[in-house]
Amino acid sequence: MITDRDICIAAATKSRAEGDIQVREVLTKPLRSCSPSDDVRAAMETMRTQQLRRLPVVESDGRLAGIVSLHDIAMQARGRQAAGISPNDVLEAFIAITAQPPMGATAVA
Repeated sequence: MITDRDICIAAATKSRAEGDIQVREVLTKPLRSCSPSDDVRAAMETMRTQQLRRLPVVESDGRLAGIVSLHDIAMQARGRQAAGISPNDVLEAFIAITAQPPMGATAVA
């Protein structure tokens, strides 16, 4: 999976024109994903710990079912306690996702 952030980081850090950078050079690896039957809290925890704003939802046969974003979760939690997720839970995940990675750590999309 490649994100807009991957492209921007590659453009800023590679000493070549964007048109000369191949997709395989900037892919986020390993791919983090969830399945359609996973609990939303588990998906949000993966997003929080891996600093991902979006998480692919993949079927058991490897087909992409969709992408869940932190925005999707926030909209569901907005003003209510949905699936055991409070607006504060979403805020805490957002803070963790947008925090600067520790020095020497590889940034993820």
